Amino acid sequence: MQNRYMKDIYLLALVRSIRSFSFGYIAFLLPLYLKFIGFSTTLVGFYALAATISSSILVLISGYLGDLYSRKKTLIIMSFLPAIAYIILIISHNIIIAFLSSMFGLSLSPMGGGAGEDR
Repeated sequence: MQNRYMKDIYLLALVRSIRSFSFGYIAFLLPLYLKFIGFSTTLVGFYALAATISSSILVLISGYLGDLYSRKKTLIIMSFLPAIAYIILIISHNIIIAFLSSMFGLSLSPMGGGAGEDR
């Protein structure tokens, strides 16, 4: 029985490590990409500010929804938000649309790993 739990712990640690690495890598590359598509240094800072504020709000919302419905389902739904934000950034080089993608809030969160994860 102990072996089964150890396997789960190692799998959880592996998944968390991969996810944290990818978020950290993206948090490093995203400001460079924003600069490449025409953001000024000030706009990159405002993008980070908006992403951080919306990430905080999304963590509160995901915690509430996780308690109300299911933490697993909420985590899965919240895990799609960064993908949506990155798709918007890749498809559109429009600064306004790219800035609106920061409202998904998860594009610059390497430490938290995504809203709802730490529940």
